[in-house]
Amino acid sequence: MKKQTAVRRFVSAMLAIPMMLTAVTLTGCGADKPYDIRLQDYVKVGEYQGISYTDFKIRVTEKEIQEEVEKVLQKYSVQTERTEGPLEEGDYANIQYKLEVDGSKLNGAASQYYTVQVGKEAILEDIDKALVGKEAGETFEVKTTFPEDFEMNAHMAGKEALFTITVNKIFDVTLPALDDAFVSENLGFETADAYLENLEESLYDQKQKDARYQAGEEIWNKVLESSEVLKYPEDEVKNKQTALTESFRIICEKYGTSLEEALDSILKTDEAAFMENIRISAENAVKEEMILYYIARENSLEMTPQEQQAYLNDVLAENGITAREFKEKYSASIEEYAEESGIMTSLLYERVFDFLVENGVPK
Repeated sequence: MKKQTAVRRFVSAMLAIPMMLTAVTLTGCGADKPYDIRLQDYVKVGEYQGISYTDFKIRVTEKEIQEEVEKVLQKYSVQTERTEGPLEEGDYANIQYKLEVDGSKLNGAASQYYTVQVGKEAILEDIDKALVGKEAGETFEVKTTFPEDFEMNAHMAGKEALFTITVNKIFDVTLPALDDAFVSENLGFETADAYLENLEESLYDQKQKDARYQAGEEIWNKVLESSEVLKYPEDEVKNKQTALTESFRIICEKYGTSLEEALDSILKTDEAAFMENIRISAENAVKEEMILYYIARENSLEMTPQEQQAYLNDVLAENGITAREFKEKYSASIEEYAEESGIMTSLLYERVFDFLVENGVPK
């Protein structure tokens, strides 16, 4: 679907074995109405109105606008393979790699066709620097350490890594000019100025939405700390445990390893400790969702079935796909997909976070 963040995707294929142990935004048990219980019997929710949060100011910079323009122009660029000469900053290269972490080879940890622009910091800094001067067909190694705040997988943070990288091809890329003729033909605007004005407004709206969500999350964490679980609905916890374990197992298989191998070579733990962490994670998820639905129901924030369907119809329209085409492609209706993937729960988080900010106190 749309709205994917492209941050350090160079290693995301391998590092997609996530720390499921911290997952919290999961779909319910498949019931028609999630948490169809007297929530006050299960959770004591702390104060959630009048909570302070860090105030925010939104500004869109010229650099941000140009970066977005370049992303769009890239889609219409002309690539010409270059057979001679070394890579320089700004050049494009198609590469592949193998990866070892803390001395252990990771099965499936290889990208066969990954295109990077050298010097744009879309990959780890040490790899970015090492690519400069390399030629097509050259293979080399890079020893590095994942940052302590590594975004793609917290479990890899701070660990030593050895990348074996091959430069498959080098490209020269020519971008089209952002003029009236281009935007009229390809972007649906009469002039380049009109497109840039719309782009700036879109960036502003998205930054404001992100900032409000972050402020809501700040309040939410305070609400979590002040709330108490009286008892857990055991069926919900068991379903979460099963879903987390199965998701982890599927991802392991996708990347050519078993759950047992992943526990030993990647997570450095045993099955008993893993399952205990799964249980704790499941309980944390249930606690969050009980608080979420409690606040939502106390303040009439839940989406009606009509609102849910309207949202899903908009998703189909934005992605240029019909309901029938969606079902053929994903082997499930968009309604089934939304239920399984927890989309409606995520939307409810957004609504509740907005409510918390509206009733919060900026500082």
